[in-house]
Amino acid sequence: MESETEPQHDAGCAAYDPRSEGAVKMWIAAVKLYAQDVLTAALGRQNADNGRALRDLRSEQRQLRILCEPLGADVEAVARAIEKCVARGYGAGIPVKPQRRKVKQKRAA
Repeated sequence: MESETEPQHDAGCAAYDPRSEGAVKMWIAAVKLYAQDVLTAALGRQNADNGRALRDLRSEQRQLRILCEPLGADVEAVARAIEKCVARGYGAGIPVKPQRRKVKQKRAA
């Protein structure tokens, strides 16, 4: 039986403090940016980090660990989720070079 003085934990996550909502959103945005950099590099497109996020993900995952630590996120689970996105080809429909849309011309009457 749990003591009433201990904080309630939900699925292994730390107790939530509403005052930290802004910081949590910032760290989640940072992880999303990391994932976007990985996907962009995996597609062979040039990005701002020159593929460092992809190299980090597939080696020691030092940068990813730094991003996941404040969130209490499982680094291996986040890495697997990002690798799944890469394997499934999310973003693969985006051409390497942007193509112009073909504009249909109306026939003159």
